[in-house]
Amino acid sequence: MKFRQHLAILALLLWPLFAIGAACEAPHFENFIPEAVKRPDPRLTAIEIGMQPVATLRIPDGFTKWGSLPDGSIVFGRHPSGIAGGIGYETRETVAVHRKGVAPSDFVRAIFYGLDETGCTYLKGQKLAQQDYRLHASLGKDAELFAFGTGERHHFYIVRGDQPDFVLNGLIKGISRSEFESILSTIQLQ
Repeated sequence: MKFRQHLAILALLLWPLFAIGAACEAPHFENFIPEAVKRPDPRLTAIEIGMQPVATLRIPDGFTKWGSLPDGSIVFGRHPSGIAGGIGYETRETVAVHRKGVAPSDFVRAIFYGLDETGCTYLKGQKLAQQDYRLHASLGKDAELFAFGTGERHHFYIVRGDQPDFVLNGLIKGISRSEFESILSTIQLQ
């Protein structure tokens, strides 16, 4: 057989593998290297929050309103600079509403990689392609950070393969992207 015939047969054999690789095209995520952030701003990283069993991170001090929810999420607001936000978990219970029997780590990765129809629906719902930026960082063995935002509204997700039942997510409003990156640079896995 000729080279082109071999290539055509190979393409036909491999096509099913390519077809199941992704259900939609996820937008590009810039590589984010937390260690590259020059000295995190101490104003923005004064308080350490341990969100067991996923990670710790640091946020600004000065909030005069704090709250917690039964699922372990925390919210913070009434900051002199107008900063507000919340940090919580995606769990089997929270993702079961959308897709039963899937670990939160798999559910969130399916969203950011566009691996299935549910993930593609969420990509569109979050308007990920229209965000000002999208960041991705490898945080060690099978751990990833996904972050995105527009203007002064920023989201993040920390996914760990060794903690598949808990994905840490957060929203912080009222800061710039560089200030948000300063906060992201403080993430430490538990």
